[in-house]
Amino acid sequence: MAKKDWMIACLDEIVEAGERVREALADVDALLAVATRERRAGGTPVEVTEGLIDRGSRRVRSTAAASFDDFEHAVMTFRQVAVRTLIEKHGWTVSQVARRTGVSRQRTSALYQAAKRI
Repeated sequence: MAKKDWMIACLDEIVEAGERVREALADVDALLAVATRERRAGGTPVEVTEGLIDRGSRRVRSTAAASFDDFEHAVMTFRQVAVRTLIEKHGWTVSQVARRTGVSRQRTSALYQAAKRI
């Protein structure tokens, strides 16, 4: 079996992580919609807060935060590998990559160094 293309693998991971973010945000939306309805119906702050706690607000928040972290990690991995590929396989300089991508040379260099550790 042929090895999967690095770019496709990275892009697939970004898409999958983005789907997890959307799912987590839908859970946050649902949780907050119930709390908003309860408050508008006259629920006290204590009742609304207890309802949030009882419906797993901590888990929902933690899941959302973790999904954002996973998404950011996937994007960063792509950026690192892309920079390394342009430099090592296509002969671009750090300055060329920085200029073409609109990222500072310092940041581009940091991405390149991090990619060497992957």
